[in-house]
Amino acid sequence: MEQRYDAIAIGSGVGGSCAAALLANEGRKVLLAEKRAYLGGRFSTSDHDGYLCATGGLAVQVGGPIEKVSAQIGIESGVRPASRSAWWIAGQFHEISATGGSLRATIRKVAGSEGESSRVSGALNDALNRLEPSDAQLP
Repeated sequence: MEQRYDAIAIGSGVGGSCAAALLANEGRKVLLAEKRAYLGGRFSTSDHDGYLCATGGLAVQVGGPIEKVSAQIGIESGVRPASRSAWWIAGQFHEISATGGSLRATIRKVAGSEGESSRVSGALNDALNRLEPSDAQLP
């Protein structure tokens, strides 16, 4: 018996799951295909000998796309504000707070020099903007 679908979403990560949910909510017949034995992509939790281990994503934006899609299809997102946040750098936690806990402030704090802080911040900015490193940035 041949199955027919209006859409096929490849991968059950956040994007694939949200796309499939939105299409299904509009009445479309959707196949959500996943190669792994579990759903969630990088936003999964696996059980290793009784220990729950995050496989990737640990946080989502409050008021962001997951909450918007959940509201649109009429389900609870489960997204809650974090009670505490920290960066883990070089084996130490560095608290993130409203008073100087940003990533850039933390980089300035842990970098060996102002030059190193500027180099790391610049590389981060390039990565976030998907720029290729220039020859001047290479060692």
